[in-house]
Amino acid sequence: MFVIPFHNIDPVIFQISSAMSLNWYGISYLAGVVFVMWASDRMASKRPAEFPANVYKNCMFWGMMAIVIGGRLGDVLFYNFDYYMYRPLEIFATWKGGMSFHGGLIGVIIAAVLYARYHKVKFTNFMDVLSVNVPIALMFGRLANFINGELYGRPTDVAWAIPFPKGGNIPRHPSQLYEAMLEGVVLYGVLRLIYKCAHKKSGVTASSFLIGYGLARFVAEYFRDSETLSWFHSNWLSGGQILSVPMIVIGIGLLGFFWRQSKPETRQ
Repeated sequence: MFVIPFHNIDPVIFQISSAMSLNWYGISYLAGVVFVMWASDRMASKRPAEFPANVYKNCMFWGMMAIVIGGRLGDVLFYNFDYYMYRPLEIFATWKGGMSFHGGLIGVIIAAVLYARYHKVKFTNFMDVLSVNVPIALMFGRLANFINGELYGRPTDVAWAIPFPKGGNIPRHPSQLYEAMLEGVVLYGVLRLIYKCAHKKSGVTASSFLIGYGLARFVAEYFRDSETLSWFHSNWLSGGQILSVPMIVIGIGLLGFFWRQSKPETRQ
């Protein structure tokens, strides 16, 4: 059996002191948010009647706060409530990792509702454009998970298995890279195509994102050494799969609703 050399990537780019350092994890999240806002503004600029100039760039700070706060609280409440209940100060140690996508999604949706209403932008239009580009940020986030050596896969003997220090030096699936491909590259390509074909049907792209991410995450969880939820345990489904099922169901319902509500697209 061939095994890729031991995972020994340093998550710290450089360190100034014991309390101050620059980490790949934080840089990856920042790069993802910057790309999403820049790419979304470029798409919105082609629809000036519906979007104010720089509407996404102007919400970059609030978007980052929504992701960090929602993602962290999601990890605390969904996966590690017992741990953080006795170590509340560690909730603020975001540089150590521990972010829940589903929590981050809830945070972003709440922030987007408030932001779109304040700027008088149709919420579904706002989320359609944002949803197209979010997979690239997810890809950056999964690469950060790989660099941190966290959220690794199940033990395996495949040729590309990698031993992770936190995983007991056992060869494992590099599931972070699988997720970077499925939730990032593949989902981005699918949503770009959907947006191109149905961008005049407001809400369709955002609904498709819920379905697409839910399916990608559900599949990837079979290779991931998954965590269980703090408040619910299943012998058949992982925590990530349990949280993804409502996404898929809600996404299908919203897709049908928005497809029926939207006027047929007029072809040029």
